[in-house]
Amino acid sequence: MKCHEQRLTVSLLALTLSIATFIPPRFAQAATIIVGNLDGPGEGVNGPTAVSPVGGNPGTTVGAQRLKALQFAADLWGTRLESSVEIRVGAHFDPFNDPSSPCKPDSGPIGGAGPTILLRGFSGAPAPNMWFPVALANSLAGADLDPTHDDIDAEFNSNVGIGGCLTGTGFYYGFDGSPTANEIDFVSIVLHELAHGLGFETFVDLKTGAKLMGFDDTFMRFLEDHSTGKLYPAMTNAERVAASMNTGNLHWVGANVVAAGNFLVAGRDPASGHVEMFAPNPQQPGSSVSHFSDALFPDELMEPAYTGPNHTINLTAQLLKDIGWQTTLGTQQTLENPQPDSSQSGISVISGWVCDAQSVRILIDGVSFLDTAYGTSREDTRPVCGDANNGFGVLYNWNVLGEGPHTVALCVDGVCGQSVPVHVNTYGQEFLSGLHPDPIVACTNTGSSPFPTITVLVWQESQQNWAIALTPTCQEVQTLCAPPVAPSLQQLCPRLAGCC
Repeated sequence: MKCHEQRLTVSLLALTLSIATFIPPRFAQAATIIVGNLDGPGEGVNGPTAVSPVGGNPGTTVGAQRLKALQFAADLWGTRLESSVEIRVGAHFDPFNDPSSPCKPDSGPIGGAGPTILLRGFSGAPAPNMWFPVALANSLAGADLDPTHDDIDAEFNSNVGIGGCLTGTGFYYGFDGSPTANEIDFVSIVLHELAHGLGFETFVDLKTGAKLMGFDDTFMRFLEDHSTGKLYPAMTNAERVAASMNTGNLHWVGANVVAAGNFLVAGRDPASGHVEMFAPNPQQPGSSVSHFSDALFPDELMEPAYTGPNHTINLTAQLLKDIGWQTTLGTQQTLENPQPDSSQSGISVISGWVCDAQSVRILIDGVSFLDTAYGTSREDTRPVCGDANNGFGVLYNWNVLGEGPHTVALCVDGVCGQSVPVHVNTYGQEFLSGLHPDPIVACTNTGSSPFPTITVLVWQESQQNWAIALTPTCQEVQTLCAPPVAPSLQQLCPRLAGCC
């Protein structure tokens, strides 16, 4: 329903909505979002032009790449939402020829999506007379309330890069968020548009301020004019119009966005935690109110302008949770080091990976936090996360904890997972310096071989730990210790020989 353009103001395509009332029950599971092809032969997602696979997208025609990129974005949303009812998206490419929003060489609409129907009065609705987009209504009801239609209609401008429409640009269909400077990342556009179809918009008439048929919609419940303290449902029509143009003061007050938005350095009220919504004066139909403010920094997926590739959906998912969606536990994540019940000593790296987060921290013993370096490349996470910049790590000196059992927990966007138990061995103080202990020689007989396994450990001050320096075989010991013996091995060789 909302549209993007390259680095300029976003436009909107109005999609026709049907309105109905229904009833039925609910239970939860991960959402399945299926993209259907509404294009005719030889056009849009059926485009036959041969292309090479790009950015993880294996399609070999432009149409195949379009459909695979659409489904890739849908799958990313599916990992974050819960619904026992399949969500159906009807997708198509068409020329956008609306004279009120023309596509120009340097600006223009490139996509739009919205719910095909709004519902109220169904079983499971949080309020009896409130509008919900059909995909959310189905999820709350636990049944498909309109099984004969798609839930979301999504269309994209087939003229992009053609005939004076965004001249010199084109869509990038890779999965990796790496378009060239003159390309528009299609997955980012689809993620944005699907969010509108899932409920990221109000159905209040922007010009008059009137509620749709006099009823609240689930989105408007969390819109506040911060200068008056009034929420949208309690305002008069005139007050809603004024709030939609109150730049900097139209806020989102939903608890989930407020809790998750503390990473923002701009566009967030420091006292309340409210996040600014887009409220320009004069109004911008198709952009006003139903987007985060363009003042947010870092840039967010649901701002009213395309600012570059963005596959980070966390804050948007929190808003969808505010309006009624059940979401998965934050995001997919793994704490790889330390392992449960492992022994830790000296200085080592606490590490792992997290898909799509704003803040990754480590909680020690439930009381102290460590900030991690987040965003390192982990290509092995791309199939799960949709991109590769998901690694995190932090160097930690276990000696500061003291000898004995301790716990480590991974905290993503303020939500901490289950604590991992570890046992810490220390050397009596936080940092040992100036020590030059003799190497440790360990001989281990496994029984499967007549010769022992030999391990030589040396002290590394920088790591505050012993590190493996050599693992020689007995044959290698004979070579190493054959006369003349190097000075550095003169004390070590008798001990190595003792193993053999």
